[in-house]
Amino acid sequence: MGEETLRVGTEQGIEKKRNATSYDPSGHTGKVDDQLPNGNDVSYLYDLDNRLISRTETPAAGASKTTILLGDWP
Repeated sequence: MGEETLRVGTEQGIEKKRNATSYDPSGHTGKVDDQLPNGNDVSYLYDLDNRLISRTETPAAGASKTTILLGDWP
């Protein structure tokens, strides 16, 4: 694993969205990199039981925002 994909979206022939997504060895989304000038980067963190525990969004300008995900885990 550890693969990366690139997705490009166009509207009327103009590139509107460009994302590079990388995956960790378990196949989870590790990072989404919005490659347009004012895009956001998003990173994901998983626990040892493969549950998503946080999402960090880093804008091109300004402060990062981390969302902690709490679940009803056994």
